[in-house]
Amino acid sequence: WTNCSKGLLLLLILILRLLYPLCFVLFPLSDHKPITAESGQNITLTCRAPNKDITAIEWKRADLGEEYVLVYRQKHFDTTEQHPSFKNRVDLQDRQMKDGDMSLIVNNVTTTDNGTYECRVYTRGENQNNAPETLICSINLSVDPPGDLTWYLCSLFTVWTLKALCYYTTQDGGARCCSSLQLSVSVLFSLVA
Repeated sequence: WTNCSKGLLLLLILILRLLYPLCFVLFPLSDHKPITAESGQNITLTCRAPNKDITAIEWKRADLGEEYVLVYRQKHFDTTEQHPSFKNRVDLQDRQMKDGDMSLIVNNVTTTDNGTYECRVYTRGENQNNAPETLICSINLSVDPPGDLTWYLCSLFTVWTLKALCYYTTQDGGARCCSSLQLSVSVLFSLVA
């Protein structure tokens, strides 16, 4: 093993130890995972229901009181009780609701959009009357403020960790290895960011 190989192995172990707990945040085991977005993005809250005779869809957020995020009934949007902050910013991904797709598109999200969104549907009952509403989806949306420093701080920490690692492994050509390793990591961060 060369010093460079040992340094790379130590770096890999360090990165895996740091990223392992993050895996459970990014890939939770439950079906109702939270959605995280950056301010200004357009996001889709994915929701599917059994393909029944749906007469109305309601997307709500509990903290909005009686006002809705979106109401779609009889193939039209009902904006009479829509919360003002969602006017002209929300839509259904598929207004035909093919395959039970009732996903909600929210454009230009901000931190005021944080919260738990619920999708409820009304279906036609056996006697052609509307059946009671059914909760289909509950999705937690978390919007990061613009200019969030989390990614910057993580990348800065990683670069300084690499520099410290290289400092301790520089012997017999280790400096060349370390500088090429730092260059590779810098290029990787610039591509990802």
